[in-house]
Amino acid sequence: MKRNLGTAKPLARQRGIKIKVIKDSRVAARLVNENPGKVVLWVGNSANLEEIYRDLGGEGRAPLSYGDLYILRVPDKGETEVIKRHFGR
Repeated sequence: MKRNLGTAKPLARQRGIKIKVIKDSRVAARLVNENPGKVVLWVGNSANLEEIYRDLGGEGRAPLSYGDLYILRVPDKGETEVIKRHFGR
């Protein structure tokens, strides 16, 4: 958790985003249901990342390697768009 917060804090501070820690087994549903039309920065870890990635509609390899940065656009209708990037490139 400490490392996740350390990852999120610089961008959150720069963008004026309030950090909210979600301790719930239904993280993906909460991210979508509580933030319609908003941009959400989600920082996960190996314990929950793959499950949440799949729940949000991600396909293929989940972002489990150091530096992976995946952007998921979850529309009201249709398929989730996944943009795969790597930190530093």
